[in-house]
Formats: sequence, C-alpha cells, structure tokens
Amino acid sequence: MPAPRFLWPALAGLCAVAAITAWLLLRLRISPQERERRRRIFVHLHGRLADATITDFSDSAVFYGYMVAGVEYSASQDIAPFRDSLPPDLTRLLGPAMLKYMPANPANSILICEDWSGLRLRC
Repeated sequence: MPAPRFLWPALAGLCAVAAITAWLLLRLRISPQERERRRRIFVHLHGRLADATITDFSDSAVFYGYMVAGVEYSASQDIAPFRDSLPPDLTRLLGPAMLKYMPANPANSILICEDWSGLRLRC
C-alpha cells in the first residue's frame, strides 16, 4: 500500500522546521560574559539613579551598599572587564558613588558599564 500523497511534503516540512530550530538554538547560544554585558547595558539604558557607598573591593569585584524605598541592599559587581580604565590603587574607589538599578527589581544594579560609570575617584 503506497504512502498517502501528503506524507512526504509533511515529513519534508517537519525536517526543515527541525533543522531551522537546531540552527537557531546553536546560533543564539550566548556566553555568560555576553549575557552579563547585555544585562549591564539594559540596566544602564532603563535603570534609575541612586546613591551608593563602595565598602570593599578585590582585584576583580567591587562591593557596595545602597538604599531604595527604605530597603537596604548589598551587592557586588565584577569589574574585570573595566580594569584597564580603573586606577591601579582601588582604595581610591572607596566611599560614595552613583549606581543604576531596575525599578522593578532594585537588587539588579550596576556601578559601571561600557557606556557609563558611577564611580567617583577620590584624590
């Protein structure tokens, strides 16, 4: 008994959809570094400004605290991508700074990104 006439076009269409889906999944896979870069840019473009206090640092991170709507937040940000534009003596970063945060999720914040910096360098 021969296969129905619509079976072969349906199978060909199904294979095409599977191939396109596989290609998109492989093409759209992004690295964690790229995901973080996109997050920083998004917060920069859509976030609100607030005051922060930088409390500590390491070679690759800065630790800070801030208050939004009466709630205190403590956070850190990886500064490794910006290390070349920061001073060699990171103690100059300690103290007041500006940050950007997302109003819907104030814990999502940044001190520095590719296009903006809230860091104040003390002399």
